[in-house]
Amino acid sequence: MIVRLGDLLALANEDLRDELSTELGRLNNVNDWIAIEREFRICRGLRIAKREMKGIIKKFKIKVSVEDRDLFEEAFGKIFHAERELGEYIGESLESLATMRDLPLDLENDFNRVVEEVTKFQNFLKAERQELILLETDIIEKI
Repeated sequence: MIVRLGDLLALANEDLRDELSTELGRLNNVNDWIAIEREFRICRGLRIAKREMKGIIKKFKIKVSVEDRDLFEEAFGKIFHAERELGEYIGESLESLATMRDLPLDLENDFNRVVEEVTKFQNFLKAERQELILLETDIIEKI
């Protein structure tokens, strides 16, 4: 998604306003949202590790302190909560950006507003992606 927003900004930098308008409209695509949701989810290995942790402990009768398990579950809870909130925000933001395709982009104020909103959203996504990476790193350190 970050790359796609960069593509929109490239169209704006080249002053390709009709193409920018078309691409804004394409942001309102549910299939793209599903792909975006997958992009932001934590890696598959961590999800499998969470699911199988209890089984591994039982199977090998490994004694893990309650505190360790609680910290592990808490860390996963933070990531899943952040993912859910981020997914909802991304969906709402894409819908909002898609409606901007109806603005008269030949007017400088509207064009500048679109560029500003796309840039803001792209910067937000970069920061949130970094946060999720930090949360994932925290979990890996706890395993």
